[in-house]
Amino acid sequence: MSKYAYKYTLEIREAPLRILNGLPKNLRQQIGYQLELLQRNFNGDVKKLEGHKGEYRLRVGNYRLLFRLIGRHIVVNNIGDRKDVYGR
Repeated sequence: MSKYAYKYTLEIREAPLRILNGLPKNLRQQIGYQLELLQRNFNGDVKKLEGHKGEYRLRVGNYRLLFRLIGRHIVVNNIGDRKDVYGR
């Protein structure tokens, strides 16, 4: 357990959790660290997605985590390579 107080709660949906578990350990650790920063103070390379109310992306290297912010609750809906995650 972290010694820091979290201002945001975090939920990772089942599909992105499976993707996360399949990634290399070093990448999982980087993503975990960035998610912890996000929970603490909404820090990190975060951008609001244009045309999507309450939806954001978190950049971790070439990977993107797409999430929705509902009050102080972060819900991760998708994780993937930047080339594929947006569904182009």
